[in-house]
Amino acid sequence: MPRSVVVALGSLLLLAGLIVALAYRDQPVNTIRPLVVLAAPTVRGPLENVAADYTRETGRPVVIDWGPSERLVTTARFPAAHRPADLLIPADDSFLVHARDLGLLDEWTPIARVRAVVLLKPNNPRAIKGWADLHAVGVRVAIPNESAAVGKLTREHLARTGNWYAISPRVKDVLTVTDAANAAKVGSVDAAVVWDAVAAGSGYRGQAVLTVPELEGVKGTVAVGVLNQSREGEAARAFLTYLTTNGRVRFREAGFARMSTAMPPRSDRPFVVALGLLGGVYVTLIVALLIVDAAHTSPADIADALASPPIRSAVWLSLLSSSASAVLAVWVGVPLAYLLSRFRFPGKWLVELLVDVPVVLPPLVVGLSLLLLFQTVGGRWFEQSAFPVTYAVAGVVLAQFTVVTALAVRTLRVTFDTLTPRTEDIARTLGCSRAEAFWRVTLPEARHGILAAFTLAWARALGEFGPVLVFAGATRHRTEVMPTTVFLELSVGHLESAVSVSLLMVAVAVAVLVTLRAFGVKVS
Repeated sequence: MPRSVVVALGSLLLLAGLIVALAYRDQPVNTIRPLVVLAAPTVRGPLENVAADYTRETGRPVVIDWGPSERLVTTARFPAAHRPADLLIPADDSFLVHARDLGLLDEWTPIARVRAVVLLKPNNPRAIKGWADLHAVGVRVAIPNESAAVGKLTREHLARTGNWYAISPRVKDVLTVTDAANAAKVGSVDAAVVWDAVAAGSGYRGQAVLTVPELEGVKGTVAVGVLNQSREGEAARAFLTYLTTNGRVRFREAGFARMSTAMPPRSDRPFVVALGLLGGVYVTLIVALLIVDAAHTSPADIADALASPPIRSAVWLSLLSSSASAVLAVWVGVPLAYLLSRFRFPGKWLVELLVDVPVVLPPLVVGLSLLLLFQTVGGRWFEQSAFPVTYAVAGVVLAQFTVVTALAVRTLRVTFDTLTPRTEDIARTLGCSRAEAFWRVTLPEARHGILAAFTLAWARALGEFGPVLVFAGATRHRTEVMPTTVFLELSVGHLESAVSVSLLMVAVAVAVLVTLRAFGVKVS
């Protein structure tokens, strides 16, 4: 073997030996597994001090992984196999409720309270004195996104109180509460919404802090819970006890409000069971109705009913008229719901009241009112000049449309209310008109709500009976629909046929709902 090769191999072996020696030089003979704590940056100062105190007194190290509260729950949900976490400390206990629902922990103990304040840029060059000053042109406000507790609670509270729309154009999204405070400190924003304990930290001394009424309801409860995945359960509970006793002093020194008690929440099982029993009564009633209907018919009866020409005609007319009335309801409901959701105008309350009238009116009254409408001079002129409506197929569609449009408008109104106007505003700043922003941005975002409104309108139209019977009649092969078929068959004693058509209506409605849920649309 050449001498150069021998020298090279020897050098590699020597280098490997040195690496191994360095790696194990400082390793103790008996290592103590450190506790892994998932914590929000809100508690960084006091928690680091508590962890240092605990390690000094017990000898067990504490490793803290920092991150937004929502990300902490995700980390606990999908832990690393080689290092599962032991404790979870988000900035608000609502994230612990979520973690409990996911089966990550069973209970927790509150240790401190925080509330949202406005931390101003050093020297406050814009002379911000209150919440209204944050709306001024050019002002930038840092608010953590919803993965952080203060961001989640602040956005929910401002949306609930009607203050989010005005402030949203001024908001700069950041990841954590520390990022928001640092943005105000370095001057990249004029103000930041942070927890009061964070604003009281030594790193932000000299910066003005505002306590504003608009954030009065934004309060968090800092709590700690032991995770079920912990491999050091006894040690984790010991650290929790240390936090809730000795550690409280550190939290008070850092500006956190004191908790009056440290009582873990009681089990929600009795409450959930009570809800299930009360709701189960209604579900049981629906199941009993379906079972009774099925017991009074047979596949042969259903086949005979479908073989009847009048019933087949009624089925086809029901499907066509329901589809037509649902399309018309959405066509009218989308612009009306958008108008009520986005604009303020004189008489808006009256329009909202009138839209809801068909929902509360007895169905027979709707049919009678339509019948009287087309007996006026204008109604008769329309039928003579255009096409007949009373006791005609058009009357079936109009009767269904009158009732179901109110449901469509209410569903679409909720859809548009839940969509933030911010995306429309951004589109308009990029050169879109309001109409273009509606067609290109808002309408695609509202597609699930539109589909839900169409489905509700279609299902309601399929079962509409009173207005159709009074206004369009129940003439076979002409204006007879499935609900009137049930009435006619029952009136002549054909119980099996009536039940068969009823079950067919149930099957069609269930098929539509199942199809929608398969595409991820929930109808509510």
